[in-house]
This record gives sequence, structure tokens and C-alpha cells, in this order.
Amino acid sequence: MKVFFGASGFAKEIYWLYKRQQQAKQQPFDDIEYFIVSDDEIISSHLLKDIKVIHESVFFNKFKKVDLIAYIAIGSPEIRKVIFNKVLNWNNNVNFPSLVDPSVIMDNDGAIKIGQGAIICAGNIITTDIIIDDFVHINIDCTIGHDVKIASFSTLSPGCHISGNVNIGHSVFCGTGAVILEEISIANNTIIGAGAVVTKDISVTGTYIGIPAKRVK
Repeated sequence: MKVFFGASGFAKEIYWLYKRQQQAKQQPFDDIEYFIVSDDEIISSHLLKDIKVIHESVFFNKFKKVDLIAYIAIGSPEIRKVIFNKVLNWNNNVNFPSLVDPSVIMDNDGAIKIGQGAIICAGNIITTDIIIDDFVHINIDCTIGHDVKIASFSTLSPGCHISGNVNIGHSVFCGTGAVILEEISIANNTIIGAGAVVTKDISVTGTYIGIPAKRVK
């Protein structure tokens, strides 16, 4: 069984990516069975892309032990982590494949390491000697320079530009168009605002905005 966690606009984009990846592999299309949303989310339509939308509790109660392939199509690092832990508590034998859009340009000679559950959207350029850990999301049209490491559950929004030798901690959220200059480290759980330019290391977790980026909370 294949499912998506999430049913927002971003989930629709990731579903499109999923179809593009399957088409690029020239394999028979294997569709997903459910979009799954949190119990406190109001379901306005029980179908998305002609696929059933159901609440988490309904899914977890209905299916106790199944072979599951799951994609977490949620932009927020924290929510993504919560869903991952819920799934493992329900069944610790779940497969979380990565998704990489066919248009992504990257070093294909083993120099890019991509973890489970990572999602890399269309139009990205990912150069060489880069580590992208588990459940990292890289949205459309980002660039990532050499020798970058992005730790688990972090998110790059559309149009982020990461220079070489950058180290991004886990659960970091970079807003649309954020720029991180070379040889900079970013603390875990940090938020980089849209359009911000990070010019020096961020060692204190918080929210950073502006040019150059400064901590606001």
C-alpha cells in the first residue's frame, strides 16, 4: 500500500513529482491509495486527484499490519517529524522512499547522498559531494553548492541558494529566496526568513530575517 501524509497544495505538487518520477523510470504507474490528514483537519472534500482523503485515526485503526510505502508531503519540519514518529509508533516497518524530480541536475557518480523520505522538487541544481539527510525537503529552483550538508527534517523553500561548505542543522526552515553564504553553519531548529541573506554562522536557535540576517526572536 502507498499513501501520502498531507493533502494541501504542497501535497498536490509532490503527487505531481511522484507521477513524473514514475514516468521517467518508464514503469507502469503505481498510484497511491490515500491522502492522510491530521484528525483536527476539516476534510472539505473526501477526494483529492480522485484519491480518498481520510483522517490519521481512521487509517491507523483500519490498517493494523500492512506493508506500507509512505511519503510525508508536509512543508513544516516539526509537523513532518511528528508524523514520522506517529507512523513508527503504529508500525516500525514502513518504507519511506525518496523522491527526486527528473529535471534535477546533480552529480550522479555517487557524490550525492540522499536519505530516506527526502523530497527534491523540479528545477534544482545540486552540484557535488553533498549530503541530504532523511526527510529533507528541497522545493523548486534551489541551488546547492559543493560540500554542503543538510541535516534531517530541514526544508528549503522555493528559490533558496546555498553556497559551498555550508552545514545546515536538523529541522531548519529556510524561507523562499533565502541565501546562505559559503562556509556557514546553521543551528538546529532555526528559521531563516524569506529573502534573508545569512553572512555569518548562526549558533543560537531562533528566527532570522533581513540582509544581513539578524535574529528577531
